[in-house]
Amino acid sequence: MDLIRKAFFRWRRHGVRSVLRRVWERCFTSERGEWRETSLTERGRGRVVALLAVRNESLFLGRCLEHLFRQGIETCVIDNESTDDTRAIAEGFRGRGVFRIETYPFPGFFDLAGQLVFKEQLAKEIDAEWFIHHDADEIREAPAPFSTLREGILAAGRQGYNAVNFDEFVFLPTDDKESFEGRDYVEEMQYYYFFEPSRLHRVNAWRNNGAPIDLVSSGGHSVKFAGRKIYPTNFILRHYIVLSRAHAVAKYGQERVYSRGEVEERGWHKARQEFKADRLRFPPPAALKRVVPGSWDASQPWRKHTILEGGDRSARWQGPSVAKTALGQAPRQKDDFEIPQETSPSKGFFYAMNELPIVVGGFYRSGTSLLRRLLDAHSAIHCGPEVKFFKNLHGDFFNDPLEHARLFTTLPSLGLGPEEILEIFGGAMIAAHEAAADKAGKRRWADKDPENVLYLEEWRRLLPGGFFFIHVVRHPLDALASLQEVGFWKTVPSPFEERVKLLQRFVQAGVDYAKHYPETSLQIRYEDLVTEPEATLKSLLQRLGLGWEPAILRDFYLPQRMRGLEDPKVSATRGVHDSSLGRWRRDFGRREIAIALRILGDDFQGYPLAEIRPGGNGLFQRLRFFFHGTRG
Repeated sequence: MDLIRKAFFRWRRHGVRSVLRRVWERCFTSERGEWRETSLTERGRGRVVALLAVRNESLFLGRCLEHLFRQGIETCVIDNESTDDTRAIAEGFRGRGVFRIETYPFPGFFDLAGQLVFKEQLAKEIDAEWFIHHDADEIREAPAPFSTLREGILAAGRQGYNAVNFDEFVFLPTDDKESFEGRDYVEEMQYYYFFEPSRLHRVNAWRNNGAPIDLVSSGGHSVKFAGRKIYPTNFILRHYIVLSRAHAVAKYGQERVYSRGEVEERGWHKARQEFKADRLRFPPPAALKRVVPGSWDASQPWRKHTILEGGDRSARWQGPSVAKTALGQAPRQKDDFEIPQETSPSKGFFYAMNELPIVVGGFYRSGTSLLRRLLDAHSAIHCGPEVKFFKNLHGDFFNDPLEHARLFTTLPSLGLGPEEILEIFGGAMIAAHEAAADKAGKRRWADKDPENVLYLEEWRRLLPGGFFFIHVVRHPLDALASLQEVGFWKTVPSPFEERVKLLQRFVQAGVDYAKHYPETSLQIRYEDLVTEPEATLKSLLQRLGLGWEPAILRDFYLPQRMRGLEDPKVSATRGVHDSSLGRWRRDFGRREIAIALRILGDDFQGYPLAEIRPGGNGLFQRLRFFFHGTRG
């Protein structure tokens, strides 16, 4: 630990990167350049440790440490050379939750990045099963039915999860005269807002797997590590950022000095650095939510801490809309969860399976619309109607009389190349999906469009952090027969032979992609979905890292899921049924079957076609197939 302390004293003289590199090489690696694996002892099993960095936190520290102790959490306090009673308060809790007190040198400014690196190293040294990145002005709790934070976190681990996200509820005074300094603010402060600038904003607890973790890149908001799997139910974080007007002015207007590198290079602390005491106004009670014992309201998330923002506060007390851009989403900050280009488990960090966006594709009339509604009925997934982004981007329509005047036809005249147009407008489409999911109160989004199978490589460029691809397939003759019924004349060619070739192209594109990315791809058969919907959906949700919800099969056809561009036949469906299986027997004669066999072969992606030998044509042949299923 002496090496780390000395290294940070040299921070300004040697620069951030050189100091971090020296600490990494000397402390974090062995002589062979490999990470030193931490072996968890019996003492460490079941142990949950809060890593709590503090500087002059005497208003909060006693209440925070008492709560952690009662919640079964042990605490390592990292004192940033406090000048008030913070250190003495921490010492008073030795043996009552606090087992270790470290001193982190104060370089003359709020050194968040350095503190986070210090916590990363402590997490490698301390023998514990779980860690929490914690601040003094926070009170953390587990959701029902768990009685303590420790109980809930360990239960998440036993279920196979290794990270926990927290819903953040920010408490404030409601006028300038209120002051909760020196009082039990946890019991007395009653008004809060739900703060969620981005989904999974507070992944602050993680299981010790002996692997490297990253707190710095997200500013401590979201711990990253290979194989991260987040518990599906969010825990609770009460955040008491200020206790009075005087406290706010002292905390943000007088005491804290921020690192220029963190403000200018990382984009952190900008609102706090620009805080002006003369513009501080607390929102009135009517703009906030009131505490209801045993219940937390996570609707209408706020995107910014309004008391830290300049300008007209009165326009900012309306919840999520006040901080959204013209696209309807929260502006992305540099300290949000950024997705690295490298997604190899051995080389970088990546989305956990239960965080990945979902892309659904398959040939027309193969069941993608049915699956869309079923996914949208899950409490964690927003899967809206088709938006046809790529079809419009590429002008993929038959005989469009206005093609010359379409937006994506005219944009290149501005001097923009295809990649630039994809990045700009594809990014807007992703932002729209995120905003729609947020508005629906869901933490994950999905895009359903049959044509997605043709544009999977473009999806990869838009989502470098990865996505989960669901490929829906159906017996090719049934899909073609259903397509023949509904038409789609402006979308697909009319000649039957051309339709068979289009089906072959769609299905092969999905199969080829899945072969290259098997860990994030899954093929769903329409036949399985309609004959065994619950079993099929349970298997799919397990791959997505989500749990089964019986309400899915009950609510998937509710009116709110019938909006927008929708398959006209599916929009009239009120349940999952298998009455369309084998419909090709009654709809197709010898000619259609012969064409399909010639193009698709005897076995098409696991559907045996060799046994189909039509011996006649016309009404008699169709009746034979319909009543007997016989093949000549």
